Amino acid sequence: MRHFKGTTLVELMVSLAISAFLCLFCIQLFTTIKQIFSKQHALAHIQENARVIQSLLGDAIAFSGNIGCSAFTPEIAVSIHEGVDGNHYGLIPFVPIIGVSEEKIKNNPLSPKTLTMRILSESDIIWIKSTKSKKQKAFKNTVIAVSDCAQVDFIKISDKLEEGILSKKYPENKFVGALTSQLFYVGDTGRKNNKGNPIYALYSTDLNDQTLELAEGVKALKILYGTGVGHARTYGNFEQVTDWNQISCVKVSVLLSAIEEEIQSWWTYEWPLKRKEVF
Repeated sequence: MRHFKGTTLVELMVSLAISAFLCLFCIQLFTTIKQIFSKQHALAHIQENARVIQSLLGDAIAFSGNIGCSAFTPEIAVSIHEGVDGNHYGLIPFVPIIGVSEEKIKNNPLSPKTLTMRILSESDIIWIKSTKSKKQKAFKNTVIAVSDCAQVDFIKISDKLEEGILSKKYPENKFVGALTSQLFYVGDTGRKNNKGNPIYALYSTDLNDQTLELAEGVKALKILYGTGVGHARTYGNFEQVTDWNQISCVKVSVLLSAIEEEIQSWWTYEWPLKRKEVF
C-alpha cells in the first residue's frame, strides 16, 4: 500500500505569501502604469492646447488690422456709415489691436451678457480687429470693410453692396471683407472636473455675441505689448501703452493645466505684427 505525502501547513502558508506578494506587485505595477499613462495623456492634452493657441491666437494677432492690401495705418482715411456703431466695434479710433480692462467690458451696456458673466476677473483681455475676405454672401447686418488701402468704408449690409452709399467710387479690384472685432480672454466654462473644480478655457467673443471656446484648461492669460525693434524693444501691459499704433509685437503667457491631473505649466509666445498682401 502506497502512502502519499500532502502539503504541509508551512508550505501552504509560504505559497499563499508568495501569491499575495505577486498579486500586490501586479496591482502596484498596474497602478503605476495607469498613473504614467494618465500623466502622459494630460501632458499631451496640454501640448495640443498650446498648439491650438499658437495657431488661432497667433494668427489673429499677427494679421490684426488687415484691410486688404496691407495692415491699417493712421494715414488711411476711415468712413463709418450710418447703422454702424463705431464705438461698439472699436472703430473710433480704428486701432487694430488694443488691451482692455474687465471693468471697461462690463461697463459697456452693449457687451454681451454671456461675456460679462463668463470672463475671469484676473484675466488679461486683448481686443483684435481685422477683416476676412468675403468669399461668400455675408449675413444680413454684417459689418463689412470696402478698401483700396487709401480709404476704407465700414458699412452694415442689408441685402447687397450698393456703390452709392460708399464715400467714393472704388476700383474694380477693391477689397471687400467682413469686419472681425474679437475679444480674447480666459473664462469659466461652467463645467467641473471629477474633483469638483471649475474648468477654465481660452475664449474668443465677437461683438455680435458669437463665442468660441478655443482651448480647454487655460487658467490664466498675461499679455505684454512690445514697441520698437531689436535690442531697443520695450514691453508693457495695456495700462502702460501710450500709442497703440506703435505696437510691433505681442508677448502672451498662458497657464495651461490638465483637466483631471494636477499638472500645469506656463507657455509663452511672442508674435510680431505682420503685413499681409491680399490683392
